[in-house]
Amino acid sequence: MYNNKNLTYTDEDIRRVLMGLYTTTNQATSLARNIGLQRAPMLPVVDPEIPLDKYWSRIWEETKILNKELTLIKRARQKHWCNKELRRIQKHLIGVDRPWWWIVLSMMIIMILGSGGGYAIFLHFHSSPTGIGVTQIGNESIGISDGSFAFDTTLTDGSLKTRAAQVYRQNSNNVNPVTSLLNQATAINSNDAEALIYQEDLTVVNSGKPYVTIVVATILSGVNLGVGRDDLQGAYVVQKEFNDRSELYGGVQVHLLIANTGSKLDYVSNITQQIIQLAQTDKTFVGVMGWPISRYTIAAIDTLSKAHIPLVSQTSSVDKGLTGKPYFFRVVPSDEQQGIQGANYAINTLHKKNVALFYDSRDPYSNELQGDFRQEFQKDGGQLAVEEKYTVGDPGSLSSELQDALNHHPDLIYFSGYP
Repeated sequence: MYNNKNLTYTDEDIRRVLMGLYTTTNQATSLARNIGLQRAPMLPVVDPEIPLDKYWSRIWEETKILNKELTLIKRARQKHWCNKELRRIQKHLIGVDRPWWWIVLSMMIIMILGSGGGYAIFLHFHSSPTGIGVTQIGNESIGISDGSFAFDTTLTDGSLKTRAAQVYRQNSNNVNPVTSLLNQATAINSNDAEALIYQEDLTVVNSGKPYVTIVVATILSGVNLGVGRDDLQGAYVVQKEFNDRSELYGGVQVHLLIANTGSKLDYVSNITQQIIQLAQTDKTFVGVMGWPISRYTIAAIDTLSKAHIPLVSQTSSVDKGLTGKPYFFRVVPSDEQQGIQGANYAINTLHKKNVALFYDSRDPYSNELQGDFRQEFQKDGGQLAVEEKYTVGDPGSLSSELQDALNHHPDLIYFSGYP
């Protein structure tokens, strides 16, 4: 409950302003001003008849005018509002200077927190003009699946999931045997988010309810398979929550497609071209969640932006190549923010001033993050004991580099990147 000038605003009023669920413009403006905003965010309701470029251009224009989410959250906490929705929004959007309208993708993403030959063999391309289909490149399956192909088949339920995909390809109108196979798969492995997503998608498509389609662009083969599994688990949890509780305006459901980019950066272009095809043919398509690795996102963003396709990344934090892109959003702090905060923590909280710095100069995320940390650390009086350059994806080299770093007697090791 919030009181201002003898007017009382309930938690439901606050929620309606945040989510754009107001009944009139006057109501929206009045409520917004009395909780500290200049005006209310004007949420464009998803309408399949509105061209995608106009829809997201409108959102971007709104974003440039209204970027006061964090101010509102801070004010809410000061006033001790205990509304569940506010607490959840605060948790999921901390540090993000982006609009409320990304609630579906943002919520989905926050829950988540190479090999291959030179030849290609055509496996199948289910309704190829739609952008849905998978191509075998070396030993990796690259493409977008609506359940007609199973990517992650090394789990205990892999054979059942593969059979379900085959049956679905043969007759997508008869979903009963597909559902039965997926039920068996999830009974064996309840953590297989790929099977759970395909299961939920069948329910959505056959429910008769309106829905929006989101592509989850991740990595489901190669050394980063675990990252992809995490992405899908987070995506499924929020998909299921939103659909079961009818949390989208008008009871709109969430339908997910899964895209595997594989272990090589070159494969990103395959996926972006399929996404563009999808956007041109599927009026329910609204955007992309991905990628989990900055260099993949950098490779994709220009192509998707030219097609006016929004992309929200769960963990791509690089500034160079991403910051300022009108169709790029993220729910994590940027490298600059992380580097500055890390340096401040090292100096002011840990009281360490002699650091060994590990980074990969060829990896955009690792190199940019170390640069931001280094600059702030040295500005605050810290010094580098030693620099150790490693290679992302080659953890075997770290042993000798660690020993060399310890020989320089640092009081702190800052590891920028991932093994």
